[in-house]
Amino acid sequence: MDKEISKQIKAIRVSHGFKSQQSFADALHVHLKTVQGWEKESNPKLPDLDNLLSMCAVLDCDLDYLIGRIKEKTHDIKTVCGITGLSENAVTWISNLDKDYLAAFDRFILHEEFKNMMDSYVVFLKLLNDASERFDPGTTGASIGVGIEAPISVEQDGSVTVSSIWQVLSLIGHDVGFYAELITDNDRMKLWNKE
Repeated sequence: MDKEISKQIKAIRVSHGFKSQQSFADALHVHLKTVQGWEKESNPKLPDLDNLLSMCAVLDCDLDYLIGRIKEKTHDIKTVCGITGLSENAVTWISNLDKDYLAAFDRFILHEEFKNMMDSYVVFLKLLNDASERFDPGTTGASIGVGIEAPISVEQDGSVTVSSIWQVLSLIGHDVGFYAELITDNDRMKLWNKE
């Protein structure tokens, strides 16, 4: 158990930008040897409660995250992720929006067209996923799905290139313009802008 906590502290320290034990020690106002003791691979010395709480403050996380009991930084994020199914990155991004953006986002997701768009987008992603599984890398000119004749190519890395994304969306969706901002940054697919 002590070794697991030691590994967790080191992993979190590094992932939060403290590349050296010294920089972490400085942020916590402890000696370098103290941090080295926490991160020793054999017989690590566990931090006392005061140091654990200081780490939580510096790393902006809950104690359970620090000792590996939850994978999200805080219980609040864990709860929101559990209820919504969103990733920690998505929840953090939303929580960092300013008040005006949050109000607009709230109106956006409550709009009736949002559900229609999401239904269509899910169908679209399933079609692309199916295409990437059905065709070998290097395939070009295949059809994305039954009734949708937009040609696709499957790249060597498995990503799918659609030559006319707007044609596909107009066939499966309601309002093509509504999708534009949501799909152009999708890192799973290579998409071209509307012609």
